[in-house]
Amino acid sequence: MSWQALTGDLSELVMVAVIFLIIAWLFYDTFLAAVFFLPVFPKAMKHRKEKSEQKRRSEGEIQFRDFLQSLSASMHAGYAVENALREAYHELSELYGRNAFIPRELDRMLHQMHLNRAVEEVLEEFGERCGFEDARSFAAIFKTAKRSSGNLVSIMQNTAETIGKKLETQREIRSLVQEKRYEQGIMNIMPLAMILYLRMGNGELMGLLYTSLAGRLIMSICLGIYAIAYSMAEKIVDIKL
Repeated sequence: MSWQALTGDLSELVMVAVIFLIIAWLFYDTFLAAVFFLPVFPKAMKHRKEKSEQKRRSEGEIQFRDFLQSLSASMHAGYAVENALREAYHELSELYGRNAFIPRELDRMLHQMHLNRAVEEVLEEFGERCGFEDARSFAAIFKTAKRSSGNLVSIMQNTAETIGKKLETQREIRSLVQEKRYEQGIMNIMPLAMILYLRMGNGELMGLLYTSLAGRLIMSICLGIYAIAYSMAEKIVDIKL
């Protein structure tokens, strides 16, 4: 596992732990109540990782679209494939930074080609590493066009335009869904904010909920309703593209 992946997993673990501690304090007035949340901790971690992966994938697809546009423009200008890839690397490094997903992959590809690896093989491996269906399709089309000695520039332009339009449509859909996700995020915070407000403004009433058996039962029921509502909201905005 790379250092970057390890750091990401650690940050997700800390985030989930902090959320559980805050909920334990708000609903039961003690951080120790977070112990009762341990059975759902693995599921919460999986959920956080899936959301992080969706974000990484979305960012990677945008960078991949820009990569195709840069590659197509350079080849149309008369660059050889190797030089077009190098030009795309410089452009995307300036745009996203050298540590961004696609610039890192381009740097890796350029290094492989420097070791006399065939371009189509390098692109095929790139498509598999990306995990994007469009990246695999692009690599397969490039490999076929290269071996058939067709008009590579024209084929790449058409491929880049087709995939680019598809990714742009997906980006627009995600933008619309993201607005609803922001609304969902606000709705998720509101119940917790209301409990915090009541604790600060009416401590005696909340004290009864934390110290009596009936009060703890009420807070447990409220927490269960909150968890169900959160789960339902996540399913509503979870649109697969």
